[in-house]
Amino acid sequence: MLKRIIVDSSLVLSQGLLLMNGFNITMNNPSASTGNLIAPQGPFARTNGYLISEKELSTVIWKSINSLTGYRVIPFGSNVGAPTYIPFSLIIKAEILEM
Repeated sequence: MLKRIIVDSSLVLSQGLLLMNGFNITMNNPSASTGNLIAPQGPFARTNGYLISEKELSTVIWKSINSLTGYRVIPFGSNVGAPTYIPFSLIIKAEILEM
């Protein structure tokens, strides 16, 4: 990435890596994820790609997720050695965060 990204509906990662390069991604869609951990759908959708957050400043800001309960997946990964998918998932229940 060469600058920060703001996503209003969904970010679809279909192939390869998205290197965040010290910038952040702001997700404005508070909807829950659907699909499964390997192939999430919804605000962050993935078939064969993932985010690489290699620097401390490379963050995902997911706005208003506490307003809707449900399951969320952020498709992170690593390109150190063999490419590896490392999803981050959480469940929000009645404004209580479970990881």
